Amino acid sequence: MAFPLLFVGLILFITGVTGETEKFSETVKADLKGDGTSAPFAVWIFTVLFIALIGAWKPLRPVSDGFLTLVVLSFVLSNAGLIGEFSRAFGVKQIGPPPLKE
Repeated sequence: MAFPLLFVGLILFITGVTGETEKFSETVKADLKGDGTSAPFAVWIFTVLFIALIGAWKPLRPVSDGFLTLVVLSFVLSNAGLIGEFSRAFGVKQIGPPPLKE
């Protein structure tokens, strides 16, 4: 638990020193609220925490594992999911034939 808190403290320190506190807080707010086209990030955080809470009870651990697997699959297989967001973040352009025109 010390490393995540250290990481958050380091980020807050750097944004404070560079004077980017307002920009950082606006970015965090926008990420947590979402853009209106998909579920906000806060919903996913609470979903994963709730599933982990279910998994803390030994008899329901297989159910929790199954739900976590479904969450990870939904990230990977969704249209704007994990792979699409990584491609967009790193500026990877689509490779392959151009789309067909009707």
